[in-house]
Amino acid sequence: MNIRQKYELNILVKENKFNLIQMADIFDVNIRTIRNDVLLIDTYLKEKGVLASVEVKNKFATLITDSKDMLLQFVDLNYQDFYSDKMSNEERILLILFDLCWSEESLTIQSLADKYCVSRGTINSDIVAIKQYCDRNQIKYVSKRGKGIGIVSENHQRRKFLINIIKEYAALNQNANIDLSIYAQWFDLEDLKKIERIVDEVEAEYGIALSDIEYEGLIIHIALSIQRFKEGRTIIETEKENRKSNQTQLQIAHKILEKINEQFHITLPVSEADYISVHLGSKSLILETKKEGDNFLEYYCLKMITNVSKLISIDLSDDQKLFQSLYQHLCACEYRTRNNILLNNPLKEELKTQYPDLFQIIQAVVNDEAEPSVVIPSEDEIAYILLHFCTAIRKKNQFIHPYKVLIVCATGIGTAEFLKISLKENFNFEIVDTVARHQLNSAIKKYKVDFIISTISLSTSVPFIVVSPILKSQDIEHIQLFIHKLGLNKSQSKYEVKMGRIAANVLEIVNTYPSEKDELILIEKIKKLLFEERKRGYMLSELINDKTIQLNVEVKDWQQAVRKAGEILIQNGSITEAYVESAIQNVKELGPYIVITKGVALPHATSKTGVNHTAMSLITLKHPVNFGNKNNDPVHSVFMLATLDASSHLGALQDLSEFLGNEVFLNLLTTSSSADEISKYILNNETK
Repeated sequence: MNIRQKYELNILVKENKFNLIQMADIFDVNIRTIRNDVLLIDTYLKEKGVLASVEVKNKFATLITDSKDMLLQFVDLNYQDFYSDKMSNEERILLILFDLCWSEESLTIQSLADKYCVSRGTINSDIVAIKQYCDRNQIKYVSKRGKGIGIVSENHQRRKFLINIIKEYAALNQNANIDLSIYAQWFDLEDLKKIERIVDEVEAEYGIALSDIEYEGLIIHIALSIQRFKEGRTIIETEKENRKSNQTQLQIAHKILEKINEQFHITLPVSEADYISVHLGSKSLILETKKEGDNFLEYYCLKMITNVSKLISIDLSDDQKLFQSLYQHLCACEYRTRNNILLNNPLKEELKTQYPDLFQIIQAVVNDEAEPSVVIPSEDEIAYILLHFCTAIRKKNQFIHPYKVLIVCATGIGTAEFLKISLKENFNFEIVDTVARHQLNSAIKKYKVDFIISTISLSTSVPFIVVSPILKSQDIEHIQLFIHKLGLNKSQSKYEVKMGRIAANVLEIVNTYPSEKDELILIEKIKKLLFEERKRGYMLSELINDKTIQLNVEVKDWQQAVRKAGEILIQNGSITEAYVESAIQNVKELGPYIVITKGVALPHATSKTGVNHTAMSLITLKHPVNFGNKNNDPVHSVFMLATLDASSHLGALQDLSEFLGNEVFLNLLTTSSSADEISKYILNNETK
């Protein structure tokens, strides 16, 4: 057992039970990981001959035993059979750090070598990394000849160090929390589980940890590859030069490919490993190869979500899972576009048939915002993007305010019951009753319903939709569009005032955990939401204001325009000249992709070069200039963006994408003679 599992056993012995969700929050892992821990603890106790078991019910793990005294010998957090439980260097280093922070006494090199079943030389090598870790985290490391090594710190500081070490250790061992059933309409569920097990094995073998988003994306990518192969579809590529694959990622991809071919008795071509490697390249948490956030792709992704949300009348702008999964997809998509690789999508025709309206909406958005360097707007690519939106919409429908729905069929039983079951699986409706057609009028008088779902045609003034008794994917989409057309989704609650984003998120949590037995979970979820809100980052008005706006700037060409926008941020200390030169070099190497919409450019570079603070500036040009983008030239406004981390700027970027789709704001950029006028417009209209 690892440290986390020993800690959980310790809690069970002391307190008899623990809340799975609270434990997941403590270790910053998902519930699936904690459930697996409970199974392992239960097995461990049985192997040790202890008369005890651990049961899980209603999100609580409970210890069942009559002999707690016998358990005390097994709750030492430092205990582990390291000879049997082989580990990576990273795991061992973190465990030694844990030992040092846990013990107030010095530990000898030999004692650590004996405990972890390695040589003294290995421990001496580990100490180099341990010293570096202590320096980075301001931990006072000491080494005394003849006495060993240790940590000098107060108890409250030791607890803080221990928590951070535990979380880092958990991150090396966590599994992703993925609901594979949501993809069962397109893939065989057992096949998905086989792929999941293979990915789990490779994670453990190579010491990597994928986040939920990355893990899910990789599984679906592999499932599509298998299906594409089985249907005899090919990967079309026109050139291979300039393609780069990290050797570690390629090695992992070949291992996955080998296991997939063996498990599924197929022969995916060796070239498939290259594309799996690309997928890993944008998703892997291997530190030396982690892909940094791309401001242009982030903007493109946010704008796509915003525009699709408007057209389907469902606000998906706060769906972080959709943003992350779509962004990761666009990273791989950009690679395919750059290398002229066309993937045939084996689900294309099925998705077009199941979701014709949504397919057309996404196709229109991609075509309207077509950026040749990111997406080849083929129907195959549209179908890939459609998958991400389908899962997001399905998730959203689980949390909207429950509509009162009446079910009607020929008899009121039989087919109505089938329909009722299907509706409960896919929607959060409050089904008031199931009636026969001849009972319809009396039911309408008895119940106040929002609409009717029927298996037969009706004659009534109450809005209704006719669907199949056994709900199909197309029926689900028709119901969603039916609700949109009625305008019901625009008021997600009974309150007259329009709810704010935070209030809506709190209401969603309350609706999910309404019962008295869930009160502890409810409190923890709301606490976590508010904590995340505090970390949410910058508002656009904090970055674009009177101090960072200059109007009617005269420039001779695009390079001078970028430099003028950068000067504002250099003067306020946010960036250095190196950042501006790097932004210009990006355009020279990659082309004028930074011209994100008609007349507007968003120059930026990597945060590794000359960034002191997350910041943004805006200049408008007295005489527009060409950047070389034939679709969006000439440019009249330049927003310079510099980011210090991966997320604090995303809220501001989301608002900017919405403003740049607003004719009032675009007109303001070209006509305003006052920086104050623009900054006030942003302040009054941004997301609060």
